[in-house]
Amino acid sequence: NFQGSGTADPSMDPTLVATLKNICPSPTSSSTQDPTVFLDQNTSFAFDNSYYQQLQLKHGILQIDQELTSAGSTKGIVTSMASDGTTFSKSFAAAIVKMGNIEVLTGKNGEIRTNCRVVNPTS
Repeated sequence: NFQGSGTADPSMDPTLVATLKNICPSPTSSSTQDPTVFLDQNTSFAFDNSYYQQLQLKHGILQIDQELTSAGSTKGIVTSMASDGTTFSKSFAAAIVKMGNIEVLTGKNGEIRTNCRVVNPTS
């Protein structure tokens, strides 16, 4: 449901659109089903750079992901990650180390969400 239009993202590969239509109910459907799909449509259970390769093929599931291939500040990164698995692995490792250096908020300065999708209700 691209931007609430009831249609698919026009930049998305038509074959992927057809596949997703078979998995996901239409916006007007009364289905209570909550379908899920992998963001990496190729090697979902492998740790590799396929996600970036899929973006280059217009197989981005989320609009924000697909926009990485067209934004001037990120297009080169996507190209680099897609074309070189070693670059991807090294960049990912560096990012994890960087995240490990983030100071975790504890006690009254932070909170563990009971549902990761929403902020805990105040009591």
